[in-house]
Amino acid sequence: IPKWDSSLTKLFAELNADEAAMMVRLLSGHVELNTYYHKFNYDPTRDKSAERHAGDPRPTDQCQHCDGSGPTPETLHHFLLVCPAHATARQQMLRTLDNLHTLIRCRLARNTTPNHLIFPHIHWPELSAILHLKVWRVLLGYIKDTHRFANIPGLNTNNLAIHS
Repeated sequence: IPKWDSSLTKLFAELNADEAAMMVRLLSGHVELNTYYHKFNYDPTRDKSAERHAGDPRPTDQCQHCDGSGPTPETLHHFLLVCPAHATARQQMLRTLDNLHTLIRCRLARNTTPNHLIFPHIHWPELSAILHLKVWRVLLGYIKDTHRFANIPGLNTNNLAIHS
Protein backbone atom coordinates (compact mmCIF):
# COMPACT_ATOMS: atom_id res chain seq x y z
CA ILE A 1 0.00 0.00 0.00
CA PRO A 2 1.46 3.37 -0.95
CA LYS A 3 2.08 5.97 1.75
CA TRP A 4 -0.77 8.27 2.69
CA ASP A 5 -0.75 11.41 0.64
CA SER A 6 -2.08 14.55 2.31
CA SER A 7 -4.20 15.23 -0.80
CA LEU A 8 -6.23 12.12 0.11
CA THR A 9 -7.43 13.88 3.27
CA LYS A 10 -9.09 16.58 1.17
CA LEU A 11 -10.75 13.94 -1.00
CA PHE A 12 -12.22 12.18 2.03
CA ALA A 13 -13.93 15.43 3.02
CA GLU A 14 -15.97 15.13 -0.20
CA LEU A 15 -17.20 11.59 0.56
CA ASN A 16 -20.20 10.57 2.63
CA ALA A 17 -19.65 8.20 5.59
CA ASP A 18 -20.37 5.01 3.63
CA GLU A 19 -18.13 6.06 0.74
CA ALA A 20 -15.33 6.93 3.15
CA ALA A 21 -15.74 3.59 4.95
CA MET A 22 -15.48 1.67 1.69
CA MET A 23 -12.48 3.68 0.50
CA VAL A 24 -10.70 3.06 3.84
CA ARG A 25 -11.32 -0.66 3.31
CA LEU A 26 -9.89 -0.44 -0.21
CA LEU A 27 -6.93 1.73 0.79
CA SER A 28 -6.02 -0.53 3.73
CA GLY A 29 -6.61 -3.83 1.93
CA HIS A 30 -9.25 -4.89 4.48
CA VAL A 31 -12.02 -5.67 2.01
CA GLU A 32 -14.65 -8.27 2.87
CA LEU A 33 -13.80 -10.69 0.09
CA ASN A 34 -13.27 -14.44 0.51
CA THR A 35 -9.46 -14.16 0.58
CA TYR A 36 -9.80 -11.73 3.50
CA TYR A 37 -12.18 -14.04 5.36
CA HIS A 38 -9.91 -17.01 4.70
CA LYS A 39 -6.81 -15.14 5.91
CA PHE A 40 -8.46 -14.32 9.24
CA ASN A 41 -10.38 -17.62 9.49
CA TYR A 42 -13.66 -15.73 9.69
CA ASP A 43 -16.91 -17.16 8.36
CA PRO A 44 -19.50 -14.39 7.92
CA THR A 45 -22.26 -17.01 7.51
CA ARG A 46 -21.49 -18.76 10.80
CA ASP A 47 -24.04 -18.45 13.62
CA LYS A 48 -22.32 -16.01 15.98
CA SER A 49 -24.06 -17.53 19.02
CA ALA A 50 -22.70 -21.01 18.24
CA GLU A 51 -19.51 -22.09 19.93
CA ARG A 52 -16.41 -22.35 17.73
CA HIS A 53 -14.37 -25.52 17.67
CA ALA A 54 -10.76 -26.07 16.64
CA GLY A 55 -11.83 -28.57 13.96
CA ASP A 56 -14.30 -26.21 12.27
CA PRO A 57 -13.56 -25.90 8.54
CA ARG A 58 -11.72 -22.80 7.45
CA PRO A 59 -13.77 -20.52 5.17
CA THR A 60 -12.84 -20.80 1.52
CA ASP A 61 -10.88 -18.12 -0.28
CA GLN A 62 -12.48 -19.08 -3.60
CA CYS A 63 -14.83 -16.86 -5.61
CA GLN A 64 -18.40 -18.09 -5.21
CA HIS A 65 -19.14 -17.20 -8.84
CA CYS A 66 -16.19 -19.02 -10.43
CA ASP A 67 -16.53 -22.53 -8.96
CA GLY A 68 -16.55 -24.35 -12.31
CA SER A 69 -13.48 -22.70 -13.81
CA GLY A 70 -10.86 -24.12 -11.48
CA PRO A 71 -9.42 -22.61 -8.30
CA THR A 72 -10.03 -18.87 -8.38
CA PRO A 73 -9.31 -16.96 -5.17
CA GLU A 74 -11.59 -13.97 -4.68
CA THR A 75 -8.92 -11.28 -4.45
CA LEU A 76 -9.47 -7.56 -4.93
CA HIS A 77 -7.95 -7.84 -8.41
CA HIS A 78 -10.32 -10.70 -9.28
CA PHE A 79 -13.37 -8.84 -7.95
CA LEU A 80 -12.58 -5.53 -9.63
CA LEU A 81 -11.11 -6.65 -12.94
CA VAL A 82 -11.72 -10.34 -13.70
CA CYS A 83 -14.81 -12.02 -12.18
CA PRO A 84 -17.29 -12.79 -14.98
CA ALA A 85 -20.22 -12.36 -12.59
CA HIS A 86 -19.58 -8.60 -12.60
CA ALA A 87 -18.73 -8.20 -16.30
CA THR A 88 -21.57 -5.80 -17.11
CA ALA A 89 -20.82 -3.49 -14.19
CA ARG A 90 -17.08 -3.71 -14.96
CA GLN A 91 -17.59 -2.79 -18.64
CA GLN A 92 -19.56 0.27 -17.54
CA MET A 93 -16.87 1.21 -15.00
CA LEU A 94 -14.04 0.82 -17.52
CA ARG A 95 -15.95 2.72 -20.21
CA THR A 96 -16.55 5.59 -17.80
CA LEU A 97 -12.93 5.56 -16.64
CA ASP A 98 -11.72 5.51 -20.22
CA ASN A 99 -13.83 8.61 -20.92
CA LEU A 100 -12.43 10.34 -17.82
CA HIS A 101 -8.87 9.57 -18.83
CA THR A 102 -9.47 10.83 -22.33
CA LEU A 103 -10.01 14.18 -20.65
CA ILE A 104 -6.53 14.05 -19.12
CA ARG A 105 -4.85 12.46 -22.16
CA CYS A 106 -4.30 9.13 -20.40
CA ARG A 107 -5.59 5.80 -21.61
CA LEU A 108 -6.57 2.97 -19.33
CA ALA A 109 -3.82 0.41 -19.78
CA ARG A 110 -4.50 -3.26 -20.40
CA ASN A 111 -2.42 -4.02 -17.32
CA THR A 112 -4.69 -2.03 -15.01
CA THR A 113 -4.47 -3.09 -11.38
CA PRO A 114 -6.73 -2.28 -8.42
CA ASN A 115 -4.07 0.22 -7.33
CA HIS A 116 -4.72 2.26 -10.48
CA LEU A 117 -8.31 2.69 -9.29
CA ILE A 118 -7.64 3.14 -5.57
CA PHE A 119 -4.50 5.31 -5.88
CA PRO A 120 -4.96 7.08 -9.22
CA HIS A 121 -2.80 10.05 -8.16
CA ILE A 122 0.26 7.77 -8.05
CA HIS A 123 -0.25 6.25 -11.48
CA TRP A 124 -1.48 9.44 -13.12
CA PRO A 125 0.26 12.31 -11.27
CA GLU A 126 -1.33 14.91 -13.55
CA LEU A 127 -4.75 13.87 -12.22
CA SER A 128 -6.49 16.80 -10.54
CA ALA A 129 -8.24 16.31 -7.22
CA ILE A 130 -11.61 16.61 -8.97
CA LEU A 131 -10.76 13.85 -11.47
CA HIS A 132 -9.25 11.73 -8.69
CA LEU A 133 -12.56 12.00 -6.83
CA LYS A 134 -14.41 11.07 -10.03
CA VAL A 135 -12.27 7.93 -10.38
CA TRP A 136 -13.15 6.99 -6.81
CA ARG A 137 -16.85 7.63 -7.46
CA VAL A 138 -16.76 5.44 -10.58
CA LEU A 139 -15.10 2.70 -8.52
CA LEU A 140 -17.70 3.12 -5.76
CA GLY A 141 -20.46 2.99 -8.38
CA TYR A 142 -19.06 -0.34 -9.62
CA ILE A 143 -19.01 -1.69 -6.07
CA LYS A 144 -22.61 -0.55 -5.58
CA ASP A 145 -23.73 -2.09 -8.89
CA THR A 146 -22.23 -5.50 -8.08
CA HIS A 147 -24.16 -5.78 -4.79
CA ARG A 148 -21.16 -7.75 -3.48
CA PHE A 149 -21.05 -5.85 -0.18
CA ALA A 150 -24.78 -5.36 0.36
CA ASN A 151 -24.79 -7.46 3.55
CA ILE A 152 -21.82 -5.90 5.32
CA PRO A 153 -22.99 -4.69 8.74
CA GLY A 154 -22.66 -0.94 9.16
CA LEU A 155 -22.24 -0.24 5.44
CA ASN A 156 -25.12 0.99 3.30
CA THR A 157 -23.99 0.39 -0.26
CA ASN A 158 -27.02 2.33 -1.54
CA ASN A 159 -25.14 5.43 -0.37
CA LEU A 160 -22.13 4.74 -2.59
CA ALA A 161 -21.53 7.03 -5.57
CA ILE A 162 -24.68 9.05 -5.06
CA HIS A 163 -22.97 12.15 -6.47
CA SER A 164 -21.61 10.52 -9.64
